[in-house]
Parts: sequence; structure tokens; C-alpha cells
Amino acid sequence: MAKDLFKNGERKITDHEGRDIVLTERTWRHIIRDNNRAYFRRQFNKVAGTLKKPDVIFNSRKDKNVVIYQRYLAEFCLANTVFVRTYIYVVVNWKTARVLTAYINPKSQTKGPIKWQKDSSK
Repeated sequence: MAKDLFKNGERKITDHEGRDIVLTERTWRHIIRDNNRAYFRRQFNKVAGTLKKPDVIFNSRKDKNVVIYQRYLAEFCLANTVFVRTYIYVVVNWKTARVLTAYINPKSQTKGPIKWQKDSSK
């Protein structure tokens, strides 16, 4: 599946501001294999969708070059028949415009200063 997603070892995803964010095949493997997050294997569109339509973007408290895109998902498939409500987080190095990792958490974890937030009146 990864070969279908990535050309020349990477995939550019245009975020909500029109900025190209790069997700490398190596990072994608890190997300789904090294961190035991196999549930992301068929959820590439959820990761890309978080960059394209985040609810909030906040700055990392640990690294000034890192931002975290957050999006609430009413339905996220953990297994073939197991769906959960969760937040998805995509961690991006803002300076290099590269995805570092992605993860889910059932609770909102906006821990750093907010960089951007979706207008809730729309």
C-alpha cells in the first residue's frame, strides 16, 4: 500500500493554508510499524485530512519549530469492526514542513500555545 501512496519516497499534502507538508514513506512506516500504530495503515486519508482541515494547530512546548495539527473524528476505525471517537494529532516540523509522527488520543490535548483555530461559527 505504501508504494501506491508515495512517489520518490514522499507525499506532499497541502494543508489548510496552502502550504505543502511532506510525509515521507519512512515516516509513514515509523508511524504504523515502529510505534505499534497499525490502525493507521488504512487511515492515510485521516492523517492527510487533519493537515487539510484541522480544528486547531498548536505550538509544541518543547520545540519552537514543531506544531501539532489536531482534528476531532467522530468515527475512527481501530480494527475491522471497532470504531471510536477520538482526536487525531499530526506533528509537523514547521521549519522543514515535514511530518514527524501522528497519533490518536480520546481526549483533547491542546497543551501548547494555539497557533490557529477553526472558526466555530462556520
